[in-house]
Amino acid sequence: MTKPPQIIVADDDRSVRMVIVHALNKQGYQVVAASTIASMWDLLQAGSAELLITDIGFPDGDALELLPRIQDKYPDITIIMMSARANLLTAIRTQQNDVFDYLPKPFELKALLATVERALTLGRAEYMQEQIAVTPSRISPSLMGKSPAMQLTFKMMTRFVAQNSAVLIQAEQGTNKLEIAHTMLEMSGLGTLALIDVDLAKIEPDRQFETLFSAKGILDRASEKALFINGIEFLTPDAQTSLAQMLAFTNGQLFTPPKRFFIGTATNLKLMVEQGLFREDLYEILSVSSLRIPALRDRKQDINTLAQHFCEAENIRKSTSKMLAPESFSILQNHHWPLNVKELSDIIQKSHELTKGDMISAETIDGEIRNAQLTSTHQRNRQLSSDVQYHLDKYFNSLGGDMPAPDLYQRILHEVERPLLISTLRFTKGNQIKAAEILGLNRNTLRKKIRELKLSTKRSDYRNQDGKSG
Repeated sequence: MTKPPQIIVADDDRSVRMVIVHALNKQGYQVVAASTIASMWDLLQAGSAELLITDIGFPDGDALELLPRIQDKYPDITIIMMSARANLLTAIRTQQNDVFDYLPKPFELKALLATVERALTLGRAEYMQEQIAVTPSRISPSLMGKSPAMQLTFKMMTRFVAQNSAVLIQAEQGTNKLEIAHTMLEMSGLGTLALIDVDLAKIEPDRQFETLFSAKGILDRASEKALFINGIEFLTPDAQTSLAQMLAFTNGQLFTPPKRFFIGTATNLKLMVEQGLFREDLYEILSVSSLRIPALRDRKQDINTLAQHFCEAENIRKSTSKMLAPESFSILQNHHWPLNVKELSDIIQKSHELTKGDMISAETIDGEIRNAQLTSTHQRNRQLSSDVQYHLDKYFNSLGGDMPAPDLYQRILHEVERPLLISTLRFTKGNQIKAAEILGLNRNTLRKKIRELKLSTKRSDYRNQDGKSG
C-alpha cells in the first residue's frame, strides 16, 4: 500500500492548527503539527514531509526568514504560506522564495484542500515562477494595509508580474491608479521603463481616435515602453473597436505593443456591457487580467494605519511631532470615504495644518470630514450631470445626422430607470429601505417599480457587484 503524503502544519493559533489538521486527516493525509518555528524545524529534520503549510508570524520568529534555509536543506519540499497580517511586501517575498501558494486568512477549508491537492500533484519544477516580482522602491498608500480584501489584491499583483497582457486596474475615484501602475511596473523589473499615461476623461470624444491610433499617436509612441490608459469607460465606440482588434493581435503584426500595458477604470464595465455602452469583446479581453482595488470603506481595518502614515508624512515634511488623538479613530472609522485614500490623505493634511499644538483633536478631524462631505456632494452632483451629458451627446453623435425616433424624452426616462434602480440596490446590497431613502421614493413605490421592471427581490442577487440582477 502506498504511504500517504506527510504534511507539516505550523501555526501558533491552536484552534486554526487543529481545524486544518483535522480536515487533512479526513482526506487521508499523514499530518504532524507545530506551534513554533523551533518545533517546525525539528519536524522537518525528523521526517520526510512532502508539504509544509505554515503561518508567517510566530512568537519565536518569522517563517519567511527561515524559507531560504528550508529550501536549501530540503529542496524537494513544497511550501504553502498563510497569514492574516501580511502586506504587499509579504506577498512579494513569498513569491521570491518560490512558495507554491499564499493564502490570506481567513480562507475556506475547501480552498486550502484544493491547494494542497494541486501542490502534491504538481512537481516543484512545474510551478516555479518564470519571473519573480521585484520589491518596489515605493508603495502607493492605496496599496498599504493588511486587511483580507487587500491581501487578495496583493496575491493577484504578484501573479500578473510575468504577464504581458493588459492589466485592468479597477478602482474607485481617489485611489490613484497611476501610482498602482507604477508599482506594478517596478514589480515587473521594468521600473526604469518610461510610463506614458493618458486620461480619456480629459480628451474630447472626437479627438480620441486620432490621439490614440494615428501614426504619431499615443499607442505608436508607447511602443517598447509602458502605457497606462485611464478612464477606459470614456472610450468612444469606434476607438473601442480598434483597441479590441489591436489587443486581439498579440504577435505584433498590426503594431508593436507596449512592454507593459495598464488600463484603469472607476466604473463597473460589466454593467456598461449589459447596458450596451461598452463592447463585450473588449471587456472579455481586459477582464483576463483584472486587478480590483478595494474601496477604503471595504477595508476599514486599514484606515487607522493609513491615517497615522499620512500624519507621520506631514511630520517629516514640516519637521513637527503631531499625533492623532485616540478619539479621532472612531470618527475616521465611521466615515464612508467616497473619495477613498485621497480623501483620507487630504483630511489628515488639513487637520495637521489647523492644529497648533502636538495633538490633532477629534473635533478637528470631525470638522474637516464635514467640510469634505459638503464639497464632495457638490462635486459628485456636477460629475453626474457631466456624465449624463457625455452619454447623451454620444447618442446623438451616433445617429450620424439622422433624426432620433419620437418620444425620446419618455424613452430616456425609461432607459435610465432600470439601471438606476439596479445600481442603487447593488450599492445597498439589496436593502430596499436604504435604496428607497437614497432614491427619495416611498418604499411601496420602490416595490411597485421593482415588480414592474421584473427586478429580483433577493438581497443575495445584489451582493456581487458584477452579477446580474433581474
